[in-house]
Amino acid sequence: MNDFRQRITDQVVCELTTCTLTLPLTDQDDVLVPKVQLSTVTLTLYPAGVPGTYINSRSAQTILDANGGTVATDGILTLVLGNLDNALVSQDSAQEFHVVLIRYTWASGTRHGAKEITYRVVNQAQLA
Repeated sequence: MNDFRQRITDQVVCELTTCTLTLPLTDQDDVLVPKVQLSTVTLTLYPAGVPGTYINSRSAQTILDANGGTVATDGILTLVLGNLDNALVSQDSAQEFHVVLIRYTWASGTRHGAKEITYRVVNQAQLA
């Protein structure tokens, strides 16, 4: 069974800065999946509305205790996105929305879940 949840956060990040996102990795019943049961956790990062464009080469990149991702024993994911993750694709824009797509598997890879978070990145040059 696939569990997919989407969330648009009110978090605003200045371009080329670091931010931290925290989210629960849950099953279809909204119960946390303990870290010991997780098989994979991956990140794809892309600008909203720009198909096929990935930010900082983050396409299906492993983040299970790697590449800025840390999963607590209870199944809470903390993801640190670095300055290159928060680069603007279009410098002509005052802001753009970035999408974090987290896909994860558990139960030896037989169960699948996904979470999507959209957040706003603002152009520092246009803030002045």
